[in-house]
Amino acid sequence: MEVYCYYFLINLIVINRLYSIYWHFKEMNNFKSFSNLGILILFKSFFTLTAYGSYLIFYLSLMKVLNYPISNIYFSNALIIDLTTTMGFWLMVYPFSLNSKEPQNRILDISSHLPSTIIMNYLLFTGNYVIKLNEIIYSVLSGLFWFVFIWGPWYYLTNDPLYFVLDKIHGNFKRVIAILKILLLILINHILLSYLKKN
Repeated sequence: MEVYCYYFLINLIVINRLYSIYWHFKEMNNFKSFSNLGILILFKSFFTLTAYGSYLIFYLSLMKVLNYPISNIYFSNALIIDLTTTMGFWLMVYPFSLNSKEPQNRILDISSHLPSTIIMNYLLFTGNYVIKLNEIIYSVLSGLFWFVFIWGPWYYLTNDPLYFVLDKIHGNFKRVIAILKILLLILINHILLSYLKKN
């Protein structure tokens, strides 16, 4: 059953990425806030924290399907980032999107923020993986890696915050608070799962 879950995750992630390009291409001229991005709007969703979590899961799934060993640390990091993006989306991003005049795609929202989290948690609780509290630094560093090496360059090159809560119109203080909330979610998720699945 485990290998089928990994095959499903690979297909889900590939289909989501392709559908995202298609949908953004179709809606490209309807985005008002992102008109400065031009053709880059097609790739905007490739740089989100959700996409980063998807890439971690894609690599994990590919290695498992190819029968390569994956460390417990890598599995827990991919799960924590995925769980964090799912919670962050539904708690911090989705409420803002309800009032947005920009095009919305709930199919992409749901398929990007629920199936992988459910399957990864299933694999955690039915497999031999353990979330260790002393490995919490890896989850935090992974979140910081995204902010510094993925979000930072994207924002610097395009002036697009990816997420409304990270927009410069909120000022630096509120943006730092948003980043700290994400890091806090990472910590909470890691601690919670380490107590729920010790061995």
